[in-house]
Amino acid sequence: MQSFNISDAKTEKNKNTRKFIHIINAAIVTSVFVILLRLVAKLLSINPDLPIRSMDGGMVGLFLLSMLILLVLLFGLSLFILGYIFGKLRV
Repeated sequence: MQSFNISDAKTEKNKNTRKFIHIINAAIVTSVFVILLRLVAKLLSINPDLPIRSMDGGMVGLFLLSMLILLVLLFGLSLFILGYIFGKLRV
């Protein structure tokens, strides 16, 4: 598996292709992250429209921890997939 870094591309065309794919990846992962956050908030019965101070501190902490874990997992998985794709396409 090749690296997913933009600077590891051999030609300028490949660098531009990697940049474009990374931008698309960031947009997709961010959209999925927001959708999943809404689902997690609904499961924990948290109203995202209320101020944080009016909610239970333990529940807010659990929600913030789940947000962090979800974000790390999504971006880690997407970068692993990008590395695999770059290796197969030889980009």
